[in-house]
Amino acid sequence: MRLQLIDEVITEPPGGAHADPDATAQSLGEALRRHLRELRRIKTDKLLKRREEKYLSMGALTEK
Repeated sequence: MRLQLIDEVITEPPGGAHADPDATAQSLGEALRRHLRELRRIKTDKLLKRREEKYLSMGALTEK
């Protein structure tokens, strides 16, 4: 997340995703729906510009 390569970490159920696939699917579905709701609010041209900036910045080094 610090490098802005991912948007969210989805917590696995106790024992791992394989231990409770239904809970895993539920958590994943909730995260996907939440992110899609947010993305739908953004105009297409702005969304494309953000995406372009995100991918162009991957691997770029910056000093803080």
